[in-house]
Amino acid sequence: MAIFTGTGLMVSTAAAFEEGGAELFAREIELRKKLADGGSSDPTILAEYQAVISEVSILRNAQSSTVKVFKDMDATIVANFR
Repeated sequence: MAIFTGTGLMVSTAAAFEEGGAELFAREIELRKKLADGGSSDPTILAEYQAVISEVSILRNAQSSTVKVFKDMDATIVANFR
């Protein structure tokens, strides 16, 4: 997991996403190891892995959208100073 230093809004937001997804990321790693150890023929493990990857994707999309909102807000603030 990434180590975030500082106390700003962006740092605390990034840390919140990583902390919120820590259990999910750990489960993904665990399932990946099971699949590598011959579990790729078990449909239950495959289905769970697919579900976890889908949730990781949703989390990363939310994280990306949040960063875009911050960028748009910053651009608006800068434009208002012109």
